[in-house]
Parts: sequence; C-alpha cells; structure tokens
Amino acid sequence: MHPLILFGIIAFASAVGSLQLGPVNGIVMRTALHDYRKALLITVGGTLPEAAYAAVAIASLSLFSISHEQAHILHLAGSGLLALFGIYFIVESLEPQREQAEPLPKLSRRHSPIMTGFLYGIANIQLLFFWATILGYTSIYISVADYHPGHVIAVLAGSILGAFITDYAFAFFVHKHKERLLNWISPTHMNRIVGIILTLFGGVQLLVNILKTTLN
Repeated sequence: MHPLILFGIIAFASAVGSLQLGPVNGIVMRTALHDYRKALLITVGGTLPEAAYAAVAIASLSLFSISHEQAHILHLAGSGLLALFGIYFIVESLEPQREQAEPLPKLSRRHSPIMTGFLYGIANIQLLFFWATILGYTSIYISVADYHPGHVIAVLAGSILGAFITDYAFAFFVHKHKERLLNWISPTHMNRIVGIILTLFGGVQLLVNILKTTLN
C-alpha cells in the first residue's frame, strides 16, 4: 500500500474516532466558549497523543502481542481515568464561585494551552487499543511488520491531522454559535453536562471490562 493511501485511511479513521466525546474535545468546547485562540492551542496539544499512541501500537504489533490480561488491565485504567475526568468536571461545576470565576478548569490555568491539551489527550489510554484495531484492519493490505519509514510517517501524520480536523470543527462550531450557546446554557452547566457524559462513558466502559474479566 502506498503511504499516501495509508495516510488517507488513517486520517479518516482518526477524524471519525474523534467524534466520540472525550477529554480533549470536551475541554476544547468549554474553552472555545470564551477563548477561541486558546481552544485551538489546546486542540494542537490534544492531537499529539494520537501519534504517540499510534507509535506505541505500531511498536507493539511489530514486536509482541499484548496478552488478554494486559489488555483488560489497560482498558480498566483508561476507563477509570475517563470517569475520574468526568467526576472532576462535575465537582468543579458544583463550586458556587465558578459562575463568576474563570470558566476554565484548574488544570488549564496551571499549564500552557498546548500542554493542557496534551495532558487531557495522553490520559485517554484507550487510544492505544483504537490504533491497534485500526492498524490491525489495515494489515489486510499491508502488515505493520512491512512498514518502511514512509508508512510510519503516514500513520503518525494521519492520526494527528484527522483528530485536529474534528476537534477544530468542534471549536469552530462552539465559537461561531457561542452567543446562542451561552444564552442556552451557562459555563457551569456545560461543565456539568460534559462531566456527566464522561463519567457515564468511563463508568460504563469500566463496568463492561470488569464484567468481562469476571466472566472470563
């Protein structure tokens, strides 16, 4: 398979996969309500872990296979982290002073926007399994073991570009309609909604993985 074709497949998969609400697009949407430029910088930082996890997936599929038990442990860890992010959002939304305070979470105020995005993205360990699955699918056309540097660059660049396009679209939409959104929902309610969604998403994944481990 030509690297450009692989790049297109990976970029498309990354863009579609990023439509799922997660830590990065959650913080991007919250930030875009008040600071569009900062939201774009968070988007840049948030897409870098896509390449990092894609690289780990390439190395893993090339050198060794993750055992069933190890996969369950990493799934549990990733699900737990997403749930913790959600709880963190909910707790912050319940603080009375947040209505008048800066609407960005504490993590965003302690780090640069790019680092903030990177930290939110790197916490999503399930990206490793996402990319392992995608690369496993593309192995129908070309095995990971047969990659040359051009293929590796195509995968890493495609993973970043696809995620950036989707997260940028989220930021642009929220910024474009921020007046309407702010009239419809306050930043505190936005935090709470995102937190509930992340908690439910992470919690359900955690429960499913625990049940799988127990039944197996």
